[in-house]
Amino acid sequence: MIISTFDDLRAELAATDGLMFLAPVAEDVYRAHGALSQSEIKVVAEKSPAHLRHQRRTLRAPSEAMKLGTAAHKMILEPDDFDSCYAFAPECHKRSKDEKAVWEAAKAEAKASKKKLITKEDHAAATAMRDSIFSNERVGSLLRGGVAERACFGNLLGLHGKALLDYYHPNDHAIVDLKSTKSASLKQFERDVRTYRYHWQAAWYTDLVKSITGKAPTFQIVAVENVEPYCAAIFEIKFDLLAIARWEIQQTVDLIKRCMDTGVWPGYPTEVNQLGAYKSEWEAYKRSMQESA
Repeated sequence: MIISTFDDLRAELAATDGLMFLAPVAEDVYRAHGALSQSEIKVVAEKSPAHLRHQRRTLRAPSEAMKLGTAAHKMILEPDDFDSCYAFAPECHKRSKDEKAVWEAAKAEAKASKKKLITKEDHAAATAMRDSIFSNERVGSLLRGGVAERACFGNLLGLHGKALLDYYHPNDHAIVDLKSTKSASLKQFERDVRTYRYHWQAAWYTDLVKSITGKAPTFQIVAVENVEPYCAAIFEIKFDLLAIARWEIQQTVDLIKRCMDTGVWPGYPTEVNQLGAYKSEWEAYKRSMQESA
């Protein structure tokens, strides 16, 4: 049975000393819990502690890309629940008064039925992403035979942490994470891993699960393109990049601990930042000077 209220989650965690493995928790309840997540650690590393404190106090509206990714997750990982969670958005541009009224009425109806609105274009894209994954036996097998969207809570690096696993195979003790992307090519996704710190997520999830179960799980990523031809690929992050991620996470968590202890959540450093030319820009400039001499 799904844990659908914050009070129920708090009671369950209190009964298990803060440990929870593979629990079905409503997403909004999971997000509201104060345990530290890998995405919050990234906020501190990429911006500042002040940004994390602000994020925890503020509800963020999902971007259009996030909306498609969320819908695709639901359709691929929990297809039986899709129709109960989504309703088609009206086809209007919201420019005229009448169109705005139609849109607001659709929003109100969706809210009353606890559904999200999805455009026909996003529905078609999510469907194509699902079909691409399950038309490939090797890729599709990673998202069959296990459980989807399960929450874990445990103690890691001296703090109470959490993780929401996209997919988990109990027999193999294997985590599979689903990513939507513009390109699932090796060259581009290698860049995505570093840009979005997917190696941090892999390290955080595997270490948190190990802290709960006593055994480290495997972690693989299924990346599926959110544009035609919606191709999919499988990725696994090697030990050397995970080692770097763990060291970087430790430094960031230590900073978060200091902020918690002192109550001071600083923004960006106050030193003067020096902005210079990229190496490629400087080399191009020197060549231009030589050619014009």
